[in-house]
Amino acid sequence: MSAEWPNISVGDEASFEIMVTEDMVSKFVEVSGDDNPLHADSSFAVLKGFSKKVAHGMLLGSLFSRLVGRHFFGDDNLYISQTLQFRKPVLIGDTVLVKGVITDKIESAKILRIRTTIESGGTVAISGEAQVTLIV
Repeated sequence: MSAEWPNISVGDEASFEIMVTEDMVSKFVEVSGDDNPLHADSSFAVLKGFSKKVAHGMLLGSLFSRLVGRHFFGDDNLYISQTLQFRKPVLIGDTVLVKGVITDKIESAKILRIRTTIESGGTVAISGEAQVTLIV
């Protein structure tokens, strides 16, 4: 998959759904070393007012890389930046909608700005902005 600069427009969007699984969270704990009991211990999460363990915000934020690299532009892009605002916890077993909308196309630098969101249960759980350049 590749993207050609002239064919990209402000307003273009891409999205995918994915269920947050125990396996995803366990692997993220292994890679990141973040074994906070909210993520790793069901009893602790319940004690703190959640019905299940909470997925790492950074695990969910990493899904924007899949959105940009596989659902928007394929192999012809390089991430420049990504902001994240964590608005609502996502629990293991939740299905999330990962979405991006191109909001700006900077011709001189071949940079795209993309509004990124992750929704859970119809509510925005994470929002932010990606900046991406095409390397074609």
